[in-house]
Amino acid sequence: MHGNNETGIVNPVAEIGEMLQTHQAVFHTDAVQSYAVLGLNVEQLRIDLLSASAHKLNGPKGAGFLYVKNQTNVSPLSYGGEQEKKLRPGTENAAAIIGLESAVLLREAERTERYERYLTLKKMLLERLDANGVNYERNDFAADVTLPHIVNISFQGVPTEPLLAQLDLAGVAVSSGSACTAGSFQPSHVLQAMFGDDDERIKTSIRFSIGSTNTEQQVIDTADTLAKVTALIRSRLQTR
Repeated sequence: MHGNNETGIVNPVAEIGEMLQTHQAVFHTDAVQSYAVLGLNVEQLRIDLLSASAHKLNGPKGAGFLYVKNQTNVSPLSYGGEQEKKLRPGTENAAAIIGLESAVLLREAERTERYERYLTLKKMLLERLDANGVNYERNDFAADVTLPHIVNISFQGVPTEPLLAQLDLAGVAVSSGSACTAGSFQPSHVLQAMFGDDDERIKTSIRFSIGSTNTEQQVIDTADTLAKVTALIRSRLQTR
């Protein structure tokens, strides 16, 4: 995974690819989360395969692409058609493919602007939390590089389940993990792998994801709501 979808940590894919230059392994990276905001060069990353998805580019859901380096052998998962170089039989979703192309072109034209905007909103969220005196800890603290639109935060002493419920009632859409685990109150497997099963952070963390339609006012309102909700939950737990 190039950029982690829960913590925003960017993994050292290029360094791993360099280590594999004399190895027989075929190297694939999931760039679904990072492709939308980072400039990726497959030669510099030294990868054989890269996958990306349209919906992370504000394109149509259900479309994506796989980069395959020349001379890399790929076996089909299903058979029966000559399309897609015999790798993926079935009728192509032409509308979604065209939408993906348009999204990629827009991404190239706006990538730097989007990166800076997401980074600005991310910093604004954290600075507003600091200004409100909110006690929190970022879960990407050890990373040299992070994605600008994702931040995973632990609020010490505030269990995730009531925090999510209160934020939902306040109209703030966040999650305890990736969208793949939406609706689940189970601890994030990513944070469990990072910190261990007994660490408080796996039970007190939520994930924020910033999109192209988010505004500065929404970020400010979110931080202010967090300050009120976390203080309320801590107060209730202390009076028990």
